[in-house]
Amino acid sequence: MEQLDNNKIPKLSTVGKKYHDTQVVVQLPRHDLSAEHCRHLKNDTQHQSFDDFCRSRDSDALDVGRVVASVPSTSVRTLLCAV
Repeated sequence: MEQLDNNKIPKLSTVGKKYHDTQVVVQLPRHDLSAEHCRHLKNDTQHQSFDDFCRSRDSDALDVGRVVASVPSTSVRTLLCAV
């Protein structure tokens, strides 16, 4: 976040938040967000499944991210060897 211009940091009620919202619209096509825009759902079961997916995605995946310190490279190598 430190590398972003101040006008691109998505803080509530700022130009950065408006920029973020615009980017989300560009990155997420309408048919991924609403069944109204998805022409390939053929029956009620598929519509219900899509609605369930959207609710799950919205509650679990669309959130504010946070940066955490990375693990040492030796730990990663150890994890890969254990697989």
